[in-house]
Amino acid sequence: MKPNICDSQSSILSTLLVQPINSSNVVPLAEPQKEKLRSSTPKQRARESARETMGLISKDRKRELEMMMKKKKNDKLKVSETPTIIGTPGLDLITLGLVDVEKLTKYELSVEDGRELVKEYSRIMMRKHRVRQASESTLLRMKKEAIEALPEGGLREAALVPDLSPFPANRFMATLTPPPPH
Repeated sequence: MKPNICDSQSSILSTLLVQPINSSNVVPLAEPQKEKLRSSTPKQRARESARETMGLISKDRKRELEMMMKKKKNDKLKVSETPTIIGTPGLDLITLGLVDVEKLTKYELSVEDGRELVKEYSRIMMRKHRVRQASESTLLRMKKEAIEALPEGGLREAALVPDLSPFPANRFMATLTPPPPH
């Protein structure tokens, strides 16, 4: 693993952490130089796009496209060293101090392990989906049977008319399961 800070900067940082900060001992750190994408006027961009339609690409444009592709590729494949915070910022278990970062288990996964995990996750999700689909179709079938069991007349016709009135805003939405007991 490469360190992000060179030795001289780390020594400066360590002295800053030990000493009280005042204007005499603060040393500005140099920002790493990044290659910038070139800037061009709208007229130049229009001319380049017209040339690209004809299959002509300048060396500067090729370099710019390569830099953009590298940046996208690096952003996609980057794995963060710190644990990702899931949920509301500031209310996660690490920030609240309920979980120690050092005690978290770190997993080293190979590509094959990742594929196996994805397959297993897919199997579980499909199983849940099939169960939910079966329960919904059972509910619909039972609703149809209940409507058919109604006596002929106005009651059956009234049950067949869909209720399109909006749900009251001050009540919870209807769910397939009852709410948990308090």
